[in-house]
Amino acid sequence: MTMATRFSSVTMIANPVSGNGKTAGRIAEIRDRLRWTLLREVELVTTRFPGDALQSVRALRRGPGSALLIVLGGDGTVQEVANGLMHLPDSDRSRITLGLISSGTGQGLAQSIGLAEDVGTQIQQFPFLHTRPFDLGHVFLSGSDDTVRDRYFVNECQAGIGGEVVRRVEHSGRKALGGRLTFGLTALRVAMYHPNQVVRLSLDHGQAEVVNVTGLFVGNGQFTGGGMNLAPGALPWDGRLDLLIMKKQSFTNRVTNLRRVYSGRHVQRPQFELRPFRHLEIDSTESVCIEADGEYLGVAPVTIHVVPGALQILAAGARP
Repeated sequence: MTMATRFSSVTMIANPVSGNGKTAGRIAEIRDRLRWTLLREVELVTTRFPGDALQSVRALRRGPGSALLIVLGGDGTVQEVANGLMHLPDSDRSRITLGLISSGTGQGLAQSIGLAEDVGTQIQQFPFLHTRPFDLGHVFLSGSDDTVRDRYFVNECQAGIGGEVVRRVEHSGRKALGGRLTFGLTALRVAMYHPNQVVRLSLDHGQAEVVNVTGLFVGNGQFTGGGMNLAPGALPWDGRLDLLIMKKQSFTNRVTNLRRVYSGRHVQRPQFELRPFRHLEIDSTESVCIEADGEYLGVAPVTIHVVPGALQILAAGARP
């Protein structure tokens, strides 16, 4: 079955400000190339402000048959779309397959599902991609007023130094340097001063343990931040998440290990521990920053669990 006959409709949600605004001038070209590649008309929805992708998904016309929903943007845009899909009735969501054209800063999710770095090559991959069940992470943040906010994430969630890096990248306005360089330079600056923090962890409702950490990384996929391979072997369709515990480290350790996270060799060092889980609770008396998919969310306490097979996604690799 060809891509042209697999879906009764194709819609593209495009975020023009992704990639530090460079996506805006390419939307028409990308849509035309998709039409040619898929041999189908592509309905276009352009987001106008933060959160609009989530609202756009809720407002999509939902008819009979299967639909392909392509996201043109970064991990933050995909996260918004995923949250919109999770608010749809199961019967509607089950008919939708998610596709990705990654034009964001970090491109973590694209790497995690085997897509090429170049947008043009990603479009060429579409006829050869396979539909896979796709897990989501679900974050619950407790506010000081006892309110609870929740958010689904598609690729990763971080606490501590990673959350602080994202908070700074969001406010730096320097993403024009490119994903790998922007995150790498920001991580290096944060590594110079960010304190180690004491946190309480409980995995899969087990006994809580107190750990002094530089940071925590929760991976649905294995890549983030312009190529950092923080959770080697993590798969977004294995029904679990992976927790990387970055134990207390000196500035020298941090700089040395920063080189290793791009190759995944950091997990061979005693300062790191990688654990699979389905449910995680993080608490601290300190202000521990939390981010997900490159979006700053707030501070701990936080609860995270996996939602297995929440969505269907087009991914590269062998047919499942």
